[in-house]
Amino acid sequence: MNGIKSAGMVILVCPPIVFGKGKNFTYPFLGILYIATYLQRNGIAVKVIDSFVNGHTLSELAEIILKENPSVVGFSAMSCQAKAVLEVAAELKKRRPSLKIAVGGPHISSTKDEIFNFTKDIDFLFYGEGEESFYKFIIGGPLEEIDGLIYKNGDKIIINSPPQLIRDLDGLPFPNFELIDIKKYDSFFAKSLPLASLMASRGCPYSCIFCDAHLTHGKMLRLRTPSNIVDEIEYNYRKYGVKQLMFKDSDLTLNKNWVREICSEINKRHIKITWTCNTRVDLVDEELFRTMKKSGCYMISFGIESGSQRILDAMRKGITIEQIKTAISFCKRSGIEAMGYFMIGNPTETENEARETIRFSQKLGLDLATFGTTAAYPGTELYKWAIDNQALPDRFWYMKRVAVSSDAREASGNLNLKDFSPERQAKLVKEANKSFYFRPSYLLKYLLKIRTPYDVKRSVKSFRDLIKI
Repeated sequence: MNGIKSAGMVILVCPPIVFGKGKNFTYPFLGILYIATYLQRNGIAVKVIDSFVNGHTLSELAEIILKENPSVVGFSAMSCQAKAVLEVAAELKKRRPSLKIAVGGPHISSTKDEIFNFTKDIDFLFYGEGEESFYKFIIGGPLEEIDGLIYKNGDKIIINSPPQLIRDLDGLPFPNFELIDIKKYDSFFAKSLPLASLMASRGCPYSCIFCDAHLTHGKMLRLRTPSNIVDEIEYNYRKYGVKQLMFKDSDLTLNKNWVREICSEINKRHIKITWTCNTRVDLVDEELFRTMKKSGCYMISFGIESGSQRILDAMRKGITIEQIKTAISFCKRSGIEAMGYFMIGNPTETENEARETIRFSQKLGLDLATFGTTAAYPGTELYKWAIDNQALPDRFWYMKRVAVSSDAREASGNLNLKDFSPERQAKLVKEANKSFYFRPSYLLKYLLKIRTPYDVKRSVKSFRDLIKI
């Protein structure tokens, strides 16, 4: 059996979580753009549809796809998008039974062939890094020779060998933002628009029990060269006027000297940008932050998760309360804003410990914080723990329709803990967000930063989205 050998348009889709509801704040999804651009570079006609940000209804999305008369449609899905993918696939097959449909992304890397148990409308699945595998599939390569491919041969499901991790990340083309409307993307904390996202590395060596990132990109850290990274920054700066950048790496500062070289290259080329990143509190120092600040870094996001050392240890974060405090102090002394991510409803957590986290968040001096209920995503150690401990009433929660009033932060998959129910966790999350942002001292500090009517508009949107008023 061979792949598609496409002679027509390939459509790649980022599905919504809830049909008819787009996201006010999100960055371009790089995974699907990398695959699309890789196909383009090799002469394949491709179009990207980002329904996550556009919020198409089911009927609208199906019509947009079929209007292009594609030879194959590919979806990239997180677990919270899996149900939407099933519904779109069913609608597409109903209207055009011969259309071939493929699904990849984090959800498939976590669950492999499981989705075949829920539908007959999907033909092919891809797990792991998909650029090379999907290209071989599109040009008609023998199915049995395509690593990372899962397919059906009669009643038998074939799971091919995992794809090799891409070692030479510099060899990948820069994601082509011509494939999307870059003006539709925004952030809670953007300094200017348009903005872009960038992946400078792949792989994370850490073992947090709630994370599934290693199932796609592995645990081996692979770095692009600083010159290649800044080439991409400069290209988007010149071509699209992008002056706001978000590094989407899990832990940007894992290799500090490499980060210093990136900063030096930005300064050397006199690129005037502002940028943010994610990292861990145990991978930083004040001198590094000062270097980052000089190249345009103005905010760093930390996965703090909890204010309880017992819970941090249970989550295998590998960090301490003191390291959290120290990292935030480095930000303050360096003139960089700090954002903290927190999780409520972790394994064995009590409501008192969750409240300890809320109090801790308000004492740290963070500039921004966001709280969400902990969800057990398939493929993670947390998911296994939840199943083994009867803490997840529905192990296939991600295959159910998400309520229209909900979003990714309040989807299902929450842990049913002793004396701390999912309903109580969700209520505490709302309480945490409101109590953080409506403190008089915080509101005064925030209001003093507002300079223009645009700042006012962004502030209203941000507060409504963060706090869910």
